[in-house]
Amino acid sequence: MLNSKINKWDPIHDIPNQLYLNSLRDEANILTVLLSNVDTDRDISIVFDGVISYQSVIETCSLEQLEKYHYLK
Repeated sequence: MLNSKINKWDPIHDIPNQLYLNSLRDEANILTVLLSNVDTDRDISIVFDGVISYQSVIETCSLEQLEKYHYLK
């Protein structure tokens, strides 16, 4: 823990309630998520440096699969 780098977290104020995923990039062990809002030209970029693992799911395909199970109706 002696070599740990500690960064101060500064919260972002005025984040819109509805954001859309513009891009998801995985380059050289750095994951970058770019979000946008249709009402403004301002984008939000979230950068994860040194990502060990993540999972991505296309939700529209998952919802289609849920309709096939009778116990969910």
